[in-house]
Amino acid sequence: MQEECLICKAPLEYLEADVLMECGICHKKELSKRCPFSKANH
Repeated sequence: MQEECLICKAPLEYLEADVLMECGICHKKELSKRCPFSKANH
């Protein structure tokens, strides 16, 4: 099963290392390997 962005439904991409990212919904910042960028640029 492929995961998708909750906002735009774009497929999630996974990075090699953790990066500090901000949630597009609640704005909480956490380390993650899930790429937050999509063609929608969010």
